[in-house]
Amino acid sequence: MANYRMQHACGHTVDHNLTGPTSRREWLAGSMANDNCKDCQRAEANAKATSKNQEAGLPALEGSEKQISWAESLRAKRVKQLASLREDHADAKSRNSEAGERRAARYEPQIKAIEELLKSNSAKAFIDANAWEF
Repeated sequence: MANYRMQHACGHTVDHNLTGPTSRREWLAGSMANDNCKDCQRAEANAKATSKNQEAGLPALEGSEKQISWAESLRAKRVKQLASLREDHADAKSRNSEAGERRAARYEPQIKAIEELLKSNSAKAFIDANAWEF
């Protein structure tokens, strides 16, 4: 393991502990230096999520800056998940069979729960709902 202090493409200098053979560490250090640091990558992802959420007409979130930043990305994931569940629900309904109806009925509570969550303006609600598994 070796400590590398490197300046990333974003201009931030960060210390990294890299492991493995020297050639791999050197390659990894060079590769990492060409990317933004993790904080800047996270900020970019959160900014994209915030923009998508605003375009979707979702309400502005309330909470601390850190909570809002994290919750925006969690909310964007829930929007994608809702779209996928709606598609699966429609597919199951289109089968016009008893099995298709049962399958469609399983999606309905999940869809309703996410729709209700998306109405919330609480960053805490999205963070708490992060543990939900469907």
